[in-house]
Amino acid sequence: MATFLYQDRTFECPVQLSMNVIMGKWKVLVLWHVLRRPRRYGELKRSIQGISHKVLAETLKSLEEDGFLLRIDFHENPPHVEYQLTDQGRELEPILLALQQWGMRYKTESLT
Repeated sequence: MATFLYQDRTFECPVQLSMNVIMGKWKVLVLWHVLRRPRRYGELKRSIQGISHKVLAETLKSLEEDGFLLRIDFHENPPHVEYQLTDQGRELEPILLALQQWGMRYKTESLT
């Protein structure tokens, strides 16, 4: 397979690009928690055990810059901001659901 260039980086295959974009310790978890409905920052922080404020903020910003999340600012006092999946983010739904199903099967099979 030929190499290709994306955002000034060379990739050997599309899977390598996919892994580069959505993988990381927290990105998939953030996407999972926003999958069903828009979430506020505080909801995400409480839902994702072990993530720091700094890392959550960086992860949200990265996913927004990559076009997977939309940040909606309601311009209220106190501040009200929600994060929701974009159309591009929605395209990851079957992948996220497959990961969930695989994890459930793996958990069950590893116990036997």
